[in-house]
Amino acid sequence: MILEVICGPMFSGKTEELIRRITRAKYAKQLVLSFKPNMDNRYSSDEIASHSGARENCFPVVDATDITDIIIQNKKSFPDLIAIEEIQFFDQDEFRNLISFLQTQNTKAIVAGLDMDFAGLPFENVTFAMGVANRVDKLSAVCVKCASDATMSYKKTESSQRMEIGKTDIYEARCYRCWS
Repeated sequence: MILEVICGPMFSGKTEELIRRITRAKYAKQLVLSFKPNMDNRYSSDEIASHSGARENCFPVVDATDITDIIIQNKKSFPDLIAIEEIQFFDQDEFRNLISFLQTQNTKAIVAGLDMDFAGLPFENVTFAMGVANRVDKLSAVCVKCASDATMSYKKTESSQRMEIGKTDIYEARCYRCWS
C-alpha cells in the first residue's frame, strides 16, 4: 500500500487537493472509492465537498469499519485508489485497524484531515497516518488577520467542543501569532 496524507488547518485547501488527486486518478482510468464521515454534511451528504464548491461522489460512512466492509464488498473490482476525507472524525482504534487492513492491500490510499484542533492539539488519527505515510503534504491557509501563512484553526465561538463541524461561521484560519 502507498499512503499519502493531506493535512493542515481549516481553509487550507485539503479537500480541493484530495478532489484534484481523485480526478487525476479517474483521468488515468483508475477505479476510485471515496469516503467521508456521514457527520460532515455541511455541503452535501453523499459528496466530498470543498468550501469553494468542488465536489466528488463518495460513500458517507458512520465509522472506519464501514470503509473496510465496503472495500471487501467490492473485492471483485478492487480499487486502485481509496480516498478518505476528514479522518480526524473517526475512532482512533477503528482508524488504525483500517490502516492496518489497507497496508495488506495492493492499492493506494489518500487521506485528508485537520492536523490540529482549535486549541492547537494534534489530531491523533492524522498524526498516526503521517507517521506511516509514504508522502505527507501539510498545507497552509491565509491568515484572516494579517495575510501571513496560516497554520492554525481559530474558533470564533465560546464552545470548547473539540469535534464541531463548521464553516466560516465558527472557524477562521490564522497564523500562529494572530491565533495565540
